[in-house]
Amino acid sequence: EQILKTPEVRGALISVLGENYITHSHRFWHMRSPDADTYSSQEKLTEKVANGCHQDSYGPASQARSHRTRYARVMYYSQDTPIEMGPTHVLAGTQYHDVLTDEDRARVLPVDGKAGLVFLSHFDIGHAAGVNLQNRLRHMIKFIFMRAEEPRQLSWDCENTEWQSPEEITAPYALEP
Repeated sequence: EQILKTPEVRGALISVLGENYITHSHRFWHMRSPDADTYSSQEKLTEKVANGCHQDSYGPASQARSHRTRYARVMYYSQDTPIEMGPTHVLAGTQYHDVLTDEDRARVLPVDGKAGLVFLSHFDIGHAAGVNLQNRLRHMIKFIFMRAEEPRQLSWDCENTEWQSPEEITAPYALEP
């Protein structure tokens, strides 16, 4: 709770979901044990991660894969998590896909970083656990947040309300409004 209530995390959530967002009761501790398998090549490691790619499910009353942001996911890493420790990998731009493709899986990106890393993403983005090659456990806690109401105004100091495409896009296509 202390991490989730910091001005940085709270501000990011407000900018995505609005001032009165709701912290969903679902939270899950993801522990990744060291992998007992040996991998003969980087390709085998990449294949294992790609095969684990998925999108989380919704309850029966929810609208999945909506272009309107309704849910957000926060992943919190309490310890340094280099790639060799098996961090979660994400598939940029897949939040609007009904099905993940092999092309999507080929673009997997690790969410690695220093202790205290908080990663905010669209709930529907494809993701997979990495392979833990270190001799210690990897920990991550996943939290879900929901929009409670439609935004009525901007929640940040905005100098220009006109849409500008990002300078760098990690998805294979631009998603214009």
